[in-house]
Amino acid sequence: MSEPAPSPGSSARISAPIATPRAGFLHAGLSSVTKKYAVAMSGLALVGFLFAHLAGNLLILIPGAFDQYAAALHASPLLPLAEIGLFAVFVVHVALALVCARANRDAKPQKYAVAATRGKATLASRTMVITGCTVLVFVIVHIAHMKFRAPLFGNPTVETGSQWVLRTLAHPLGALFYAAGVCAVGVHLSHGVWSLFQTLGWNSKRWHARLTCLSRAVGALLAAGFLLIVVYALLRGGR
Repeated sequence: MSEPAPSPGSSARISAPIATPRAGFLHAGLSSVTKKYAVAMSGLALVGFLFAHLAGNLLILIPGAFDQYAAALHASPLLPLAEIGLFAVFVVHVALALVCARANRDAKPQKYAVAATRGKATLASRTMVITGCTVLVFVIVHIAHMKFRAPLFGNPTVETGSQWVLRTLAHPLGALFYAAGVCAVGVHLSHGVWSLFQTLGWNSKRWHARLTCLSRAVGALLAAGFLLIVVYALLRGGR
Protein backbone atom coordinates (compact mmCIF):
# COMPACT_ATOMS: atom_id res chain seq x y z
CA MET A 1 0.00 0.00 0.00
CA SER A 2 1.41 3.37 -0.96
CA GLU A 3 2.04 5.94 1.75
CA PRO A 4 -0.13 9.05 1.75
CA ALA A 5 1.46 12.09 0.18
CA PRO A 6 2.48 14.74 2.69
CA SER A 7 0.42 17.86 2.82
CA PRO A 8 1.93 21.15 1.59
CA GLY A 9 2.18 22.42 5.16
CA SER A 10 4.06 19.34 6.42
CA SER A 11 6.42 19.43 3.43
CA ALA A 12 7.37 23.01 4.20
CA ARG A 13 7.94 22.15 7.84
CA ILE A 14 10.28 19.30 6.88
CA SER A 15 12.34 20.95 4.14
CA ALA A 16 12.83 24.44 5.55
CA PRO A 17 14.77 23.52 8.72
CA ILE A 18 17.10 21.26 6.72
CA ALA A 19 18.21 23.82 4.14
CA THR A 20 18.42 26.91 6.31
CA PRO A 21 20.79 25.66 9.05
CA ARG A 22 23.17 24.18 6.48
CA ALA A 23 23.32 27.42 4.52
CA GLY A 24 23.89 29.38 7.72
CA PHE A 25 26.61 27.00 8.88
CA LEU A 26 28.41 27.20 5.53
CA HIS A 27 28.31 30.99 5.54
CA ALA A 28 29.57 31.16 9.12
CA GLY A 29 32.32 28.64 8.38
CA LEU A 30 33.64 30.56 5.38
CA SER A 31 33.51 33.82 7.34
CA SER A 32 35.45 32.28 10.23
CA VAL A 33 38.11 30.81 7.94
CA THR A 34 38.52 34.11 6.12
CA LYS A 35 39.01 35.98 9.38
CA LYS A 36 41.55 33.48 10.65
CA TYR A 37 43.55 33.66 7.42
CA ALA A 38 43.49 37.45 7.56
CA VAL A 39 44.78 37.36 11.15
CA ALA A 40 47.48 34.87 10.15
CA MET A 41 48.66 36.75 7.07
CA SER A 42 48.64 40.14 8.77
CA GLY A 43 50.52 38.58 11.67
CA LEU A 44 53.10 37.16 9.29
CA ALA A 45 53.59 40.61 7.76
CA LEU A 46 54.07 42.11 11.22
CA VAL A 47 56.62 39.45 12.16
CA GLY A 48 58.57 40.29 9.01
CA PHE A 49 58.45 43.96 9.94
CA LEU A 50 59.69 43.22 13.46
CA PHE A 51 62.76 41.41 12.14
CA ALA A 52 63.51 44.30 9.78
CA HIS A 53 62.89 46.81 12.59
CA LEU A 54 65.21 44.88 14.90
CA ALA A 55 67.94 44.74 12.27
CA GLY A 56 67.78 48.51 11.85
CA ASN A 57 67.75 49.18 15.59
CA LEU A 58 70.72 46.90 16.23
CA LEU A 59 72.79 49.37 14.21
CA ILE A 60 72.78 51.52 17.33
CA LEU A 61 75.51 49.20 18.62
CA ILE A 62 77.77 50.64 15.89
CA PRO A 63 78.64 54.32 16.48
CA GLY A 64 77.17 56.53 13.75
CA ALA A 65 75.53 53.66 11.86
CA PHE A 66 72.08 54.11 13.38
CA ASP A 67 71.88 57.81 12.56
CA GLN A 68 72.95 57.17 8.96
CA TYR A 69 70.32 54.46 8.67
CA ALA A 70 67.62 56.71 10.19
CA ALA A 71 68.53 59.60 7.86
CA ALA A 72 68.35 57.38 4.78
CA LEU A 73 65.06 55.86 5.94
CA HIS A 74 63.36 59.20 6.54
CA ALA A 75 64.67 60.59 3.26
CA SER A 76 62.89 57.86 1.29
CA PRO A 77 59.70 59.04 -0.48
CA LEU A 78 58.24 55.56 0.07
CA LEU A 79 58.31 55.84 3.85
CA PRO A 80 54.84 57.47 4.21
CA LEU A 81 53.29 54.76 2.03
CA ALA A 82 55.05 52.06 4.02
CA GLU A 83 53.82 53.57 7.29
CA ILE A 84 50.23 53.74 6.03
CA GLY A 85 50.40 50.15 4.84
CA LEU A 86 51.90 48.98 8.12
CA PHE A 87 49.24 50.84 10.09
CA ALA A 88 46.48 49.23 7.99
CA VAL A 89 47.94 45.75 8.51
CA PHE A 90 48.22 46.37 12.25
CA VAL A 91 44.60 47.58 12.53
CA VAL A 92 43.32 44.58 10.55
CA HIS A 93 45.31 42.18 12.72
CA VAL A 94 44.14 43.68 16.02
CA ALA A 95 40.49 44.07 15.02
CA LEU A 96 40.07 40.60 13.52
CA ALA A 97 42.07 38.95 16.30
CA LEU A 98 39.65 40.40 18.86
CA VAL A 99 36.67 39.29 16.77
CA CYS A 100 38.05 35.75 16.50
CA ALA A 101 38.87 35.67 20.22
CA ARG A 102 35.31 36.64 21.08
CA ALA A 103 33.85 34.06 18.70
CA ASN A 104 36.19 31.45 20.16
CA ARG A 105 35.10 32.34 23.67
CA ASP A 106 31.41 32.11 22.76
CA ALA A 107 31.90 28.69 21.11
CA LYS A 108 32.98 27.03 24.37
CA PRO A 109 32.79 23.39 23.20
CA GLN A 110 35.35 24.16 20.45
CA LYS A 111 37.46 26.60 22.46
CA TYR A 112 40.35 24.26 23.20
CA ALA A 113 39.78 21.70 20.48
CA VAL A 114 43.31 22.01 19.13
CA ALA A 115 44.89 22.15 22.58
CA ALA A 116 43.01 19.02 23.61
CA THR A 117 44.50 17.06 20.73
CA ARG A 118 48.01 18.43 21.10
CA GLY A 119 48.36 18.70 24.88
CA LYS A 120 47.55 21.27 27.50
CA ALA A 121 47.22 24.94 26.63
CA THR A 122 50.37 26.93 27.34
CA LEU A 123 50.69 30.17 29.26
CA ALA A 124 51.22 32.00 25.97
CA SER A 125 48.06 30.55 24.43
CA ARG A 126 45.95 31.33 27.50
CA THR A 127 47.15 34.94 27.63
CA MET A 128 47.03 35.84 23.93
CA VAL A 129 44.38 38.53 24.41
CA ILE A 130 46.20 39.95 27.45
CA THR A 131 49.60 40.06 25.75
CA GLY A 132 47.99 41.36 22.58
CA CYS A 133 46.40 44.28 24.43
CA THR A 134 49.69 44.89 26.24
CA VAL A 135 51.51 45.04 22.91
CA LEU A 136 48.87 47.44 21.57
CA VAL A 137 49.48 49.87 24.45
CA PHE A 138 53.23 49.42 24.05
CA VAL A 139 53.08 50.27 20.34
CA ILE A 140 50.99 53.40 20.93
CA VAL A 141 53.38 54.72 23.59
CA HIS A 142 56.41 53.70 21.53
CA ILE A 143 55.20 55.63 18.47
CA ALA A 144 54.26 58.67 20.54
CA HIS A 145 57.68 58.75 22.18
CA MET A 146 60.05 57.66 19.43
CA LYS A 147 58.36 59.04 16.31
CA PHE A 148 56.65 62.16 17.64
CA ARG A 149 59.22 62.79 20.37
CA ALA A 150 56.72 63.02 23.22
CA PRO A 151 58.89 63.42 26.36
CA LEU A 152 57.39 60.48 28.23
CA PHE A 153 60.61 59.29 29.86
CA GLY A 154 62.34 62.47 30.87
CA ASN A 155 63.00 65.40 28.56
CA PRO A 156 66.53 64.83 27.27
CA THR A 157 68.33 67.47 25.23
CA VAL A 158 69.60 65.57 22.22
CA GLU A 159 70.83 66.26 18.73
CA THR A 160 70.58 62.83 17.09
CA GLY A 161 68.16 59.94 16.97
CA SER A 162 70.63 57.58 18.58
CA GLN A 163 70.99 59.92 21.57
CA TRP A 164 67.21 60.01 21.97
CA VAL A 165 66.99 56.21 21.92
CA LEU A 166 69.92 55.64 24.27
CA ARG A 167 68.80 58.21 26.83
CA THR A 168 65.24 56.91 26.72
CA LEU A 169 66.36 53.36 27.40
CA ALA A 170 68.81 54.47 30.08
CA HIS A 171 65.96 56.14 31.99
CA PRO A 172 64.68 53.73 34.71
CA LEU A 173 61.05 53.99 33.61
CA GLY A 174 62.01 53.85 29.94
CA ALA A 175 64.13 50.73 30.44
CA LEU A 176 61.39 49.03 32.47
CA PHE A 177 58.68 49.96 29.98
CA TYR A 178 60.59 48.76 26.92
CA ALA A 179 61.81 45.59 28.62
CA ALA A 180 58.26 44.68 29.62
CA GLY A 181 56.93 45.60 26.18
CA VAL A 182 59.36 43.50 24.16
CA CYS A 183 58.86 40.57 26.55
CA ALA A 184 55.11 40.80 25.91
CA VAL A 185 55.86 40.80 22.18
CA GLY A 186 58.00 37.68 22.57
CA VAL A 187 55.37 35.79 24.57
CA HIS A 188 52.63 36.81 22.15
CA LEU A 189 54.64 35.64 19.15
CA SER A 190 55.64 32.34 20.76
CA HIS A 191 52.02 31.25 20.36
CA GLY A 192 51.02 33.56 17.53
CA VAL A 193 53.51 32.05 15.09
CA TRP A 194 52.34 28.58 16.10
CA SER A 195 48.74 29.63 15.43
CA LEU A 196 49.85 30.85 12.01
CA PHE A 197 51.13 27.38 11.16
CA GLN A 198 47.87 25.85 12.39
CA THR A 199 45.83 28.17 10.20
CA LEU A 200 47.91 27.22 7.18
CA GLY A 201 47.22 23.55 7.91
CA TRP A 202 50.69 22.62 9.17
CA ASN A 203 49.37 20.78 12.21
CA SER A 204 50.43 17.18 11.68
CA LYS A 205 51.84 15.18 14.59
CA ARG A 206 55.13 14.88 12.73
CA TRP A 207 55.69 18.63 12.57
CA HIS A 208 53.98 19.70 15.79
CA ALA A 209 57.05 19.60 18.04
CA ARG A 210 59.29 21.25 15.43
CA LEU A 211 56.87 24.08 14.72
CA THR A 212 56.33 24.63 18.43
CA CYS A 213 60.09 25.01 18.92
CA LEU A 214 60.33 27.30 15.90
CA SER A 215 57.50 29.51 17.17
CA ARG A 216 59.09 29.84 20.59
CA ALA A 217 62.46 30.55 18.98
CA VAL A 218 60.98 33.40 16.92
CA GLY A 219 59.47 35.00 20.01
CA ALA A 220 62.61 34.52 22.08
CA LEU A 221 64.92 35.80 19.34
CA LEU A 222 62.98 39.01 18.80
CA ALA A 223 62.60 39.68 22.52
CA ALA A 224 66.29 38.99 23.17
CA GLY A 225 67.35 41.23 20.29
CA PHE A 226 65.38 44.22 21.54
CA LEU A 227 66.41 43.55 25.15
CA LEU A 228 70.03 43.66 24.03
CA ILE A 229 69.51 47.28 22.97
CA VAL A 230 68.01 48.13 26.37
CA VAL A 231 70.95 46.53 28.20
CA TYR A 232 73.41 48.32 25.92
CA ALA A 233 71.79 51.69 26.68
CA LEU A 234 71.88 51.02 30.43
CA LEU A 235 75.54 50.01 30.33
CA ARG A 236 76.43 53.16 28.43
CA GLY A 237 74.38 55.34 30.74
CA GLY A 238 72.50 56.86 27.83
CA ARG A 239 75.64 58.15 26.11
